[in-house]
Amino acid sequence: MPLTIYSGHLVVIAMLPEYPESAEAWGWFALGSVVFAMVWRRFLGRGPLERAVAALASTVPMR
Repeated sequence: MPLTIYSGHLVVIAMLPEYPESAEAWGWFALGSVVFAMVWRRFLGRGPLERAVAALASTVPMR
């Protein structure tokens, strides 16, 4: 789920009132991302953006 997590980071950072600068904030941010990705993968499989990219890629004709 790298694309989904990376995009999620950008969305969350954009929504924060100020840029987190402490190592503790970034640690919680990273931990939350890992936990979210593990739970999502366990119950729902591939991430939503990864599914979208795979669906788009499957429409491209192969030579």
